[in-house]
Amino acid sequence: MDNFKAGEIEKERALFEEIKARGLTPDVRSYSILIHGLVKAGFSKETYKLFYDMKEQGLHLDTRAYNIVIDGFCKSGKVNKAYQLLEEMKTKGL
Repeated sequence: MDNFKAGEIEKERALFEEIKARGLTPDVRSYSILIHGLVKAGFSKETYKLFYDMKEQGLHLDTRAYNIVIDGFCKSGKVNKAYQLLEEMKTKGL
């Protein structure tokens, strides 16, 4: 990962944390943006933690959020988990 990507991820994380520090709940789009950056940078553990945090928050995940995490699972060799999420999407009509 080059310095530019690392810097961008840190900016995204800081903005995300600022949203939470102000007592606001990040929406699906905010989570998706950060998760996408983390997937591209190869931060798989943090990616999955945020994804499951979204679900625990009761956020209704959209197709984009699912696709980003499925991509991350595939890139990290966790194809079975990616398939499980695909099946979950189907059950939700996505």
